[in-house]
Amino acid sequence: MKKKIAVGMGMLMSAALLFGTVGCVDMGDDPNTKPDDDPIINEDATVEITYATLRDANEQALMKEWAKAFMKKNKEVQITMTKTMGGMPDIRGWESGNELPDIIWTAGDQHAPYSGSGFFQNLADEEKFPGSAQFFSGFYDALIDSTHYSNTDSGIWFVPRDYNRLVVYINKTMFDLAQIEIPDNDWTWEEFMAICEQFAKLDSKIRPLAGTGLKQWFPIEYTMLRNFGGEYLTQAGEIAIEMEEYAQGVEKYYNFYQGVFNDLKDAEGKKIGGPLAYNDQGETFEMYAGGLTGCLPMMVDVRPQFPRYYEASGISEWELVVRSFPNFEQKNEAGETIGNGYVGAGCSGYTITKACTDETKREWAWKFLQFCMSEEGYETVAYLGNTVPALKSLSNTGGWREYGELDEESVNAFVDTHTEDIFLNYASSLHYSVQEDFSVSVAKGFYNNAVGGMNYAQAVSTFKQTFNDKIKK
Repeated sequence: MKKKIAVGMGMLMSAALLFGTVGCVDMGDDPNTKPDDDPIINEDATVEITYATLRDANEQALMKEWAKAFMKKNKEVQITMTKTMGGMPDIRGWESGNELPDIIWTAGDQHAPYSGSGFFQNLADEEKFPGSAQFFSGFYDALIDSTHYSNTDSGIWFVPRDYNRLVVYINKTMFDLAQIEIPDNDWTWEEFMAICEQFAKLDSKIRPLAGTGLKQWFPIEYTMLRNFGGEYLTQAGEIAIEMEEYAQGVEKYYNFYQGVFNDLKDAEGKKIGGPLAYNDQGETFEMYAGGLTGCLPMMVDVRPQFPRYYEASGISEWELVVRSFPNFEQKNEAGETIGNGYVGAGCSGYTITKACTDETKREWAWKFLQFCMSEEGYETVAYLGNTVPALKSLSNTGGWREYGELDEESVNAFVDTHTEDIFLNYASSLHYSVQEDFSVSVAKGFYNNAVGGMNYAQAVSTFKQTFNDKIKK
């Protein structure tokens, strides 16, 4: 008999969009019960390790649970949170004030300017971090890719924490009302779009294709660009969008966003309906009103948001299921399938900073992070429900799979293999010092022009001009 208890549930997004909820959580037959909230003080500790994490109570709770579990086993260590952060730019202020903690939360797609300029220590250095090669061999490849600060860098600058692939959250109750069959995890992009069109035909006010993933957000932008056969930059860091092998894919990607957010058109460009997508962060998906009109049947997002949607489904009395991101099958010129589609796979994690120079302290900081991202460490925080472990060995086992009332197909959606993982930092071919400028100003500008309705030729021209102004300055 499964039991439910009320707990605080953390939303840990690699993109640092965090939401907190409290709800009724399925803990499984042998649950990881929530530890007590009393802090651990090792009064006889000879080593103190400081850390910083995001300015969110649930995010902080994750590290606190890991710290308490580690300190119970190691009485000579005290682990203390000394800083909270709104985002990674806070690190520069701490560094200038000589206030860097020993360990800092890090985003896989945002760390390059800090890793490349010496803020963090290279965890691939076996002399300082013994056993690192063996330790990191157990992580998903796409997550290790994200630890480098460029496509020529071989350093590992943080320990990946979670395996975040795009998935589709589904309101099964709406599907049942519409008499639309729930797909399996092997569904294709064509089947996904056909479901969207089925909903749109039922009620012109329904916007079925929506979610955080379709706003201005790295994981979906790059996923769709690659699926359409496009690319922003070459491996040498040159503009790729007009090159023969990428140009057609980039234009298809651009037109896709024009269609879903503006006017839906057929292959000849004839308007056949209104937009298919809301551009929100999930509120419409959560606020089920007991029918079809005004409700959202599907939401593109990642695992850290699962507790939020699970709680909402209980409050508004609808059934939640999860499916993998649909397979955008890769085809040759003859239309034959030659491979799987792509899905963005990212993570956040924790780095050891340059401030941690004491050899003994560094040794314990490394042991602590190894514990956090071990099988034991993941079991310690499984009750939160917001983390798919970064270890491949836990893809089909572990407490993370017991959270919530999900069927096996839904749980498997988070680690599905019908699509290929891709590294999310599409600016990694550039020097680390300008990657952030490219992502914020150049790539996002191109996306905004697609959503805003600018014609394609003008958008390409604007992209090139902004690239030359910001990157080639």
